[in-house]
This record gives sequence, C-alpha cells and structure tokens, in this order.
Amino acid sequence: MALFLLLILIFALLMASFLMVSPIILLLTLPVVALILILLFPRRLITTDITMMVLILMITSKPIVDMFWDTYLGGFKLLHYYSFLMYVYALFVLILRRIRLSDFRFYHLVIITGVYYGVLAVLYMMAKGNILSSIEYFLRTTYGVPFFFVMGSYLYEKRNLKRFLLLTVIMLIPVALMGIYFLFTRSPEGFQITGSVEKFWRLRGVYHDASVFGLKMVPLLVASWYLASRGMRWMYVFTVVSALLIFYTYTRALWIYLSILLVLWSVYRRNYWILLAFAVFVFLRWDFIMERFTYAGITLESPYGFGGRVIRWQYGMEMFQNAPLFSRMFGLFVSGITIPGGYIHNLYLQWLLDGGLVGFAINGIIFSVFLLNVVGLVRGGDDRALLPLSYLLFLLITGFAASYMNVPNVQVYLWSFLGMVFYSPLKLAHGSKGFEAGNSHGLRQHHHESHPHRKEG
Repeated sequence: MALFLLLILIFALLMASFLMVSPIILLLTLPVVALILILLFPRRLITTDITMMVLILMITSKPIVDMFWDTYLGGFKLLHYYSFLMYVYALFVLILRRIRLSDFRFYHLVIITGVYYGVLAVLYMMAKGNILSSIEYFLRTTYGVPFFFVMGSYLYEKRNLKRFLLLTVIMLIPVALMGIYFLFTRSPEGFQITGSVEKFWRLRGVYHDASVFGLKMVPLLVASWYLASRGMRWMYVFTVVSALLIFYTYTRALWIYLSILLVLWSVYRRNYWILLAFAVFVFLRWDFIMERFTYAGITLESPYGFGGRVIRWQYGMEMFQNAPLFSRMFGLFVSGITIPGGYIHNLYLQWLLDGGLVGFAINGIIFSVFLLNVVGLVRGGDDRALLPLSYLLFLLITGFAASYMNVPNVQVYLWSFLGMVFYSPLKLAHGSKGFEAGNSHGLRQHHHESHPHRKEG
C-alpha cells in the first residue's frame, strides 16, 4: 500500500510539472513527500524494493527533467540539482544496503577510477583555485561509480532488470512522441537548423541540441530491443521509432553507432528484418546521407573538417606537445591549462589532456578490460551482456567526434549494466572459482536463472 501511494504521488508531481511547466515542483516536493512517507512507514519504506524503486524512478525520469535544461534555480541549472540529488541518493542506498564491493568482479578497477578522478579534481582545484568547478568535475567523471554497485546488484535478478527496462521505455515515450510531433509538423522550434542554406533540419525536440535528443533515444532503442528479443515483441515498435528518431537528428557519429548496433544485435539474435528494413531506408536516402556526411569535410587537412572539430583537435595537440614533461605525463590540469570552452569534441584526446599519458593509459586499460570481458560474456551466451556492450560501443564509437563520458545519463546506464554482469554474490561462499564452484542444486538453479542462455528470435 505504501509503495502504491508513493507511486501515485510521484505520478501526480510529474503531471503537475508538465501542466505548470515548472519542474521545480517535482524537485522541491518529491524529497519532502518521500521523507514524510519514510517517517510514517519506516519499516515498510526502508526496504530494498522501496529504496531501489525510488532510485529507478529518479534515473528513468531524468530525461523528462532534462527537458527543462534552461531552468535556473539560485544560479544553477535545475537539472544539475537533480543530478546531484540522484548521485547522493545512490550513495545513501549503497551505504543503507551494505553492499559488499568485493562481490563484484573488477571492483578494484571501479575504485581506481574514482581515486584517479578524485586526484585530478584536487589538481584542478590547485591549478584553478575554483572549488565548485573541481567538485563538478569530480562528480561528472565519477558519476556512474555508485550505480555500478547499487544498480548492478539490483539488476542481477531478472525481474528487476525487466522492471528497470520497462520503466526506461515508459518514461521515454513522451520524449519520443514530442520528437514525432516536431518531425511531422516541421515546426522550427523542434529543429537545429544548420548548413549554408539551412539544408539540414536536425531534430532536437525540446532539447537544446540534436545530439542531446539522439542521446535520449539510445536507452529507448537498447531497452526496447532487448525486451522485444526476450518475448515482448510489441516493443519492436519503439525500437523502430527510436532508430528513426536517431536518424533524423542527422548526427553522424550516432548514425555510425546505430548502424553497428543494428548489425551486432541482428547477427546475435539471428533476426534480420529490422536490419533489412534499415538497409532499404539507407538505400533510399543514400544521396542525402552522403551529402550530410561530407558537409564541412571529412578531412584532417582542413581546420574546418569534421564540422570544425579539427581546429579544436589541433589546438589540443599543440597544447599537449608544448606542455612541460610533467604535464604531458600527468595532465594539463597540473599546469592550469584547459581547452577554451572546456570541450574538445574527442573522448580520447580529452583523456590525454586531463590525465596525460598516464591518465590515457589508465582509462585505456580499464575500458579495454571491461570491453574484452563483456564481449567474452556475450560469446559465452549471456545475452544480458549486450546491454553494457551497447553502451561501451556507444562511448567508444562516438568518442572520435564527441565526449559523452561525462553525461550523467550515459554513465548511469553504462555502469549499472557493467555492475550487473560483473556481480558475483555466490563467489564468497564457494571460493575464488566463483559460480563454477557451486555444487548444490539450488545454487546451480540460481546461476541458470541469473545467466539465461541466449534466446533466439
């Protein structure tokens, strides 16, 4: 009853935010309502199901809060308050549930990530003397760490994973519907119009940038396709819709990612009809696709190549090469040098500038270990591993033209799914061999249910 009451209140607050176009209502009243309910029903509400349901609702509703990206409160953006609240709450749940970090494979790499960026934040503060900026940098770069443990242990169970993916789809349906509305009405407010003669109407919905809208559609694409492949075939509707909406953002990096992901999932599932339909669509729009790809030049020779990114990359490399040896080894934050605007439009170059050769090696090793082990799980038949693989590929592919690593939405889903596939709670009871050491029928059954074999279709 308490859970039902909490869900009703959350839904009412969401509707009030929409009707009054003021997400401040949601931000200010939701924590108060949650606290009152906890005080009234302490034994019923301080449970794993309740605390995790609140966290899941916060995660899945963030794209809706992000619609109000230009709303400020006390000098800071509303979505920054919301992101900070979600991060703190995840830490609260991590402590409340007393999750054992050692129950996760590669937990030491996750801790190293947090320590590494913590050191960079301190160096940044020493170089710039700006405490708030250094805290923001630390939170952005380590945002997914608590979710690795909290969400990973929760999503380990099949029913919890299904619940999370369903809520992801449900919360993104309004975002997709708004995109469809702008796509059919051709209202300029919903597009980012670029090109010398306003040639490219890039769908951005209610967000400030087309790539941001495409970023919101990635969870809808991945979640709906996974659920559809697990028997909920009506979810293919949202798979197709999200793929089309991503296409109409005209974001080239997302086009490449979408193509690779469609091939990967289709081959793994041996279900090629979506891939075939996509190939026909690309064939019909081939001339326009090539025109979009070659706009601003796909070349490293011109400073305006890759949409003007080459000049930023050149500037970043010059800064790195001209920096003292210590800064080249450990990062330019040490010498107080940063890229104008703070955005280099390249994940790998950002690793190099932030942490030097040492930082680049640390990030490269950590993500290589994650990628190789996730691929091994996929090849071994654990289709859950397709979820973190989809987000790893997203970061590594788009990383050549952008740097989405510091986006909270991306971090939450990536680290949550990584924690899910690396969670091994039975290994403590059976030694270092992990699941394979289990001899009882019950443990084997639990292992089978938690690691289902690939299901065709």
